Amino acid sequence: MGAGSLEDTTGSKKFPLDDEERGGRGGESKKKKKKKQKRREEKRRGEERRREEVQISKEQYPPHAGPAPIA
Repeated sequence: MGAGSLEDTTGSKKFPLDDEERGGRGGESKKKKKKKQKRREEKRRGEERRREEVQISKEQYPPHAGPAPIA
């Protein structure tokens, strides 16, 4: 009798158990999910802030005419 002779009760490939049935193991932990979500939100806020800063700088310093074209 080998080690794998007993029937596997943790779920099969056809019918995988969800986190609750598995006892919360496997998949992403709540802590990791929260951390990823927080990181995503911070990234989004940073992008919004940068857009606002660019908009303000464009208002303060309008684009100049540039060098005169060579005729």
